[in-house]
Amino acid sequence: MTLIFFIGCGTTLLEASAEGVPSIIGIENMNQALTYGFLTDTSGYSYHEKDLEFPLLQLRDVIVKCLSLTPKEYEKLSISHRVRARLFSIESSIAVLNSNYEKIEFYNPSEVNLNLFRLQLSIMFEQLTTILGVNKLYYNKIKIEN
Repeated sequence: MTLIFFIGCGTTLLEASAEGVPSIIGIENMNQALTYGFLTDTSGYSYHEKDLEFPLLQLRDVIVKCLSLTPKEYEKLSISHRVRARLFSIESSIAVLNSNYEKIEFYNPSEVNLNLFRLQLSIMFEQLTTILGVNKLYYNKIKIEN
């Protein structure tokens, strides 16, 4: 049996995982051969940014682990990647946004002296990141440019 794995980050990692390909996380801006492991070793929406609160593993050790999997273990890992990737699907994202839309507090434009569209967008973004539980370390890196 040929075992297929993916190493990377972002959308391509999610696409590979959605197809059942066990995926090893490549951490953005990481200059060492370190990883958080498989996508299934993480939780939440942030999984490949540097300085997240997941344990760092040697990439070599995770690859060796991959190559030593039995066919049954590989199949189990494949299924768990399909399940984990569903969190990032369009359907899941729409459901989360729809279910949380009512929680967003809209402000009265007559009470503020700012561009209403920019204000609402900023407030909605802040509230959604809180509701969705974006990792706090990553959340603090977000900057809105003027």
